[in-house]
Amino acid sequence: MKLRKCSTTGMMFPEDFFSDKTRRNNRSVIGVLWYNMSQRAVNGRYAETRRLHYPRNSHHRRGVRMYQPWVNDPTAFAWYILTELGCPRTRNGEKLTLDRIDNEGHYVPGNLRWATPLEQYENSETGLDHSLKRAA
Repeated sequence: MKLRKCSTTGMMFPEDFFSDKTRRNNRSVIGVLWYNMSQRAVNGRYAETRRLHYPRNSHHRRGVRMYQPWVNDPTAFAWYILTELGCPRTRNGEKLTLDRIDNEGHYVPGNLRWATPLEQYENSETGLDHSLKRAA
């Protein structure tokens, strides 16, 4: 098994942990997760554009934060993901993505899970609004 070093976490991962097999991007799947999560929850990325289209959905505006020990330590985040949630894979052929169990909660240990796109949608504000309308 060929290993490759993730530029975000500094950890060695198997080749299939990297979405870009051409080596142009040396971020592993978990490194990309950490980067995107930190951009949304710490830096407020997309806050301006989302305010126009989805005013409730901006993580930063809603106060969704990242677990403090993970903010500057992507390796700690990677260890948590790998030891507690397991490797990001697929379920019934669907790619799994990282989801917060409590959509109003923070990116903290115990509030993360692997979910299908449908599960993530149903856990979102939009999905919750939709399911309430269907039930009525």
